[in-house]
Amino acid sequence: MARGLAQGDNGQYLMTFHPSGGGQSSGPYFGADTWLDFNMLQSGHRPTNTNYMYVERDYALTPIKPCIDGEPCYEAPPGVGDRIVRRHAYWAVFAGAHGHTYGAHPIWQMHDEGRQYKGAVTMFWHQSLDLPGATQLIHLKRLMLSRPFLTRIPDQNVVISESRQDIDRIQVTRDGRPGQDDATYIMAYFPRHQQATLKTGLISATTLRAWWYDPRTGEATLIGEMPREDTKQFTPPIQGEDQDWVLVLDDAAKHYSTPGHV
Repeated sequence: MARGLAQGDNGQYLMTFHPSGGGQSSGPYFGADTWLDFNMLQSGHRPTNTNYMYVERDYALTPIKPCIDGEPCYEAPPGVGDRIVRRHAYWAVFAGAHGHTYGAHPIWQMHDEGRQYKGAVTMFWHQSLDLPGATQLIHLKRLMLSRPFLTRIPDQNVVISESRQDIDRIQVTRDGRPGQDDATYIMAYFPRHQQATLKTGLISATTLRAWWYDPRTGEATLIGEMPREDTKQFTPPIQGEDQDWVLVLDDAAKHYSTPGHV
């Protein structure tokens, strides 16, 4: 099939493989095959899925290829709202994915009046086009493109305090080289209101500029400038059930734009 597709399109399109079942990936099956341009995983539809684990696994495979969560938890069934959509998106991208896939259960099956449906679908497809999670993912794209993108790497070593392996995981990305203190920015996704100590000394600067970025609205609030220290504690600004936040730390001398403004 791969050879036939490559022959039919003269090799001008990227190819991957969508695996079957939660936690599965193309990597163990076809990761070493030359026709596979990037790895795809399916983290599955449980709201408590920790898809950063699967992205980290694929990111570390050899030969090195880009990876993406092609089927995370879809929005719209009872219990799956925009917070869970955001959590899986920011976890995945910050863990090293080159992008993210959004899905909604009423839309993939085009559920409408008079049609049978699968799963706990409670609305029609045309009522689902403007679900909160669907409209909020643009803020993730804008955030990533507002800083140098192609030099970005995942780096959990930035988290000095406990790095949890559950749904409270603080996921970190930065630019620079692995193992080097040469970052010009750090981004840390806080899935809930919690305190964390970060290795801010990875940014090689005299002065840092800090922001809180709201993944619900795309608005950034300036915390202020501070002298560079080896470590520093941070706590998101607002407590609440759905209050996830992104901390953005910059080398102030770079004069980067407001997070989310490309």
